[in-house]
Amino acid sequence: MTTVYEAGRCLVVHTTTAGREALDQAIALVPGSKKGCVAQMKRLITRLADFGYLRSPDQWNAEGDGLYAVKARCGLRAYGWFASEPSGKVFVIGHATLKKKQKADPQDLQKTQNEREQYFVGRPK
Repeated sequence: MTTVYEAGRCLVVHTTTAGREALDQAIALVPGSKKGCVAQMKRLITRLADFGYLRSPDQWNAEGDGLYAVKARCGLRAYGWFASEPSGKVFVIGHATLKKKQKADPQDLQKTQNEREQYFVGRPK
């Protein structure tokens, strides 16, 4: 099941239940003042919804196999994929984490892949 996180001019950003929980947990791990980090991630997701893309590689990475990472400077990463719904194009956040290194952790990508497989159960890709 997904919920709308941000609706923009170009697409709608959804989160899976696990993706929203992971994002909340990652935000809780941000050291110091969380407000700036959370605001930056929110701005990036709003920009993605409005324009359908982000500046790469500063804010956005293609992680392979149709998975992407929205990257805030503070280390927050929101992993997801694009999909088509009857209402239009969507980006679905399936996992999030707080990380310090540039390279994606294979476990985070696997969690995102598992969420994507659950998302497409009973739906056309």
